[in-house]
Amino acid sequence: MMGDILIRSMSQEDAQEMCSWEYSGQYRVYNNSWEKMAEQGISYADEETRRKEFYTLLRDGKMIGFFRLRRGEKVVELGLGLRPDLCGQGLGKELVQAAVQEHKKRFGDLPLWLAVRVWNERAIRCYRACGFVEIKRLTLELSEGPTEFIRMEYRDDEKVERNCKASGSVVQ
Repeated sequence: MMGDILIRSMSQEDAQEMCSWEYSGQYRVYNNSWEKMAEQGISYADEETRRKEFYTLLRDGKMIGFFRLRRGEKVVELGLGLRPDLCGQGLGKELVQAAVQEHKKRFGDLPLWLAVRVWNERAIRCYRACGFVEIKRLTLELSEGPTEFIRMEYRDDEKVERNCKASGSVVQ
């Protein structure tokens, strides 16, 4: 097993590195261009948004993933991603648990939601193992057209936390 996971606020360099990640197949929808993001000033390309909402996960000094916690009026929205070459190796649970721990620290009992594309079975299995349950299905209009998602909510359960424990996570 590699070393512990370190969590830090996402830097611009982290965001640019993330944009260099190349997902294949249907996962290509997660590929991003730093230039387009910066030109539009959206998401992690916006310095204030990045500083408030985005986190980088490192293991052995290398970026392995990220998550975003965006607070709404009554809910916190979770977004996350794992470096493509690490997908399918069981690290998703550690990434999710790190995000859940940070959510609890920052937002307490506010509900934690995420939306996942209906075809992303790998992610859905991971989220379920970590305590997320489906609460509804929705269709969102995206640049690639209408896209079906599953809205999931985290349910705090001691047994689930034991199954999805991220050992030794440290927040900086």
